[in-house]
Amino acid sequence: MTLGLSALSGSTFLLLYIALLAAALGLSLMLGAWMRAEGDDAGTPSEEELAFLSGGKQRFTEAIIARLLAGGSIEVSGEKGFVVTRSDAGTTSAERAITRQAGIVTWQDAAKATAQDADSVLERLETKGWWMGDGAAWQVRLFQVLPFALLFALGLFRQQAGAAQGAPTGYLIGLLALTALIGLFRLFAVDRRTKAGKAVLGGAMQGNDRLRRAPQEHEMGSAVALFGTGVLVGTPFVAMHTMRQASSGDGGGSSDSSSSSDGGSGCGGGGCGGCGG
Repeated sequence: MTLGLSALSGSTFLLLYIALLAAALGLSLMLGAWMRAEGDDAGTPSEEELAFLSGGKQRFTEAIIARLLAGGSIEVSGEKGFVVTRSDAGTTSAERAITRQAGIVTWQDAAKATAQDADSVLERLETKGWWMGDGAAWQVRLFQVLPFALLFALGLFRQQAGAAQGAPTGYLIGLLALTALIGLFRLFAVDRRTKAGKAVLGGAMQGNDRLRRAPQEHEMGSAVALFGTGVLVGTPFVAMHTMRQASSGDGGGSSDSSSSSDGGSGCGGGGCGGCGG
């Protein structure tokens, strides 16, 4: 009796492949966590560093704008952006880069103006051991995509064998495409915070949970840095959150789903049949 994957019927192989795809995702997440650099415990983080650890460059810009808004240096102007009311304000380079802007300043304008300061914060995070450099990040990327690459090779072998026998392989081709898409997502969606960086952020969030619920005016910058503009809902600065939502290209998560069924005549028997309708 022939044993192995070639002995499975098309419908059985499809079910096995789906199970393996779920396992590949779990393994990818485990490998990503395992390969994450340890980093260092390098002192107390600044507000700007916490913003970057929490939400990258976008959160960095949001925290600066929230700080300026709470201090009265800028005002929200509809849903398009804000205007500077005190061009001489700003205690940091990033703040001054924004308050030097004229007319209606959009989020994109603010992000561009503070890009150099964001790069400086990123360099500090790498120096402190809270952010992975390019080399370490690519190592994580490769390990995260490895389970999908192996599964794709397995599925492609079965698809080619089934097609050579004239069996339908449409459903399997769909699953191969899904595998490739998830693999690409895992290749590029890398959390570059080190274990130490995640611990620093987690400690700051836990120690300042009140900011999520009831931030005071002078705490707006810190609250947004840690938890995003959603904390402004219910405060006098909710207009900033509304404007951010209206002008943001941020999307939620995405979900992938697929279904498959035995296509009938081409998937029965014990040979290397296809998988499709």
